[in-house]
Amino acid sequence: MRGGSTGKSYLGALALRLILDGRLDLDKPIREYLPDAPWLRRLGYGEQITMRHLLMHSSGLDDWPKIPEAIEAMNRQIKEDPDAFFTPLELISFSFDKPALFPPGTGFSYSDTGYLLAGLVVEAISGEQFYDAVDRLFIEAFDLDYTRAQTSRRVTGLVQGHMGPENTRGLPSELVGPDGQLIYNPGYEWTGGGFFTNARDLARWGRAYCSGKALAGDYLSIIRANLATWDEIRTYGFGLTYSEDDEFGARCAHGGWTPGYLSEFRHYSGSNLTIAVQLNGVGNVNHNTTDLPGPWPQFTAHAIELAIIRLGLVRPSREPDEE
Repeated sequence: MRGGSTGKSYLGALALRLILDGRLDLDKPIREYLPDAPWLRRLGYGEQITMRHLLMHSSGLDDWPKIPEAIEAMNRQIKEDPDAFFTPLELISFSFDKPALFPPGTGFSYSDTGYLLAGLVVEAISGEQFYDAVDRLFIEAFDLDYTRAQTSRRVTGLVQGHMGPENTRGLPSELVGPDGQLIYNPGYEWTGGGFFTNARDLARWGRAYCSGKALAGDYLSIIRANLATWDEIRTYGFGLTYSEDDEFGARCAHGGWTPGYLSEFRHYSGSNLTIAVQLNGVGNVNHNTTDLPGPWPQFTAHAIELAIIRLGLVRPSREPDEE
């Protein structure tokens, strides 16, 4: 399936690698890493934004999937040429000449735009293409055999993605055509998501990244020292969410929504459990918010409950319904 924003964790890991190597300063304005990007001035506070702001969703940049003009343009492109897709800079440009949501560092607002911009910075520093670096450092190293870059409409084994018939994105209810290809090119996601994957690979990667085994060096201490407050129960940084207020214990996680697919991985260090769940249908939900109602959080919680009970990590008061 498509992994949605779970792919942000790979960008976070690459950024941590650059920090460990002494090549990335979280608090240096990104204009110093992108000297040939005069368009930064067209973003709200663009010349003040740092990688800390981008990786912690505190830049004040709007989330391009919530910008009506961006969705309208994407829908037109799907009809005109399903193989085409917007480049990172084209998607970032939908925020040009618009006020920021808040000055950098003074708030939290989840932003795919910010992660696309962070991807440009990581590539500029490393001199290596994002997908090449992920393949070399993570996909090959952790035998993620079913994880592939979203660079075309076709991938072996892709299952049908379902949308509600009257979804707010104006897409068909089925997203894989009779020819086995997605009806549009998912290449636009890039460092905002960017991967086909499955639950096995998501769990394997989530376990490596959350447990400190994805990179050489103590990157977990860097994450813990640089987390932004999302809400009353979650913090965020480097493509990971952390929560202490979880009925199954403290968790390290990330979820992802992309049209027709929902994904999430969670790692519980207290019980040494990592679990991933993917769904290929979302129903009629409001895609203008990251707080998705419906089956996703309930299904994920139920799957985790089953796993914990089967492993004998807790004594259940009842045996859950396995339907």
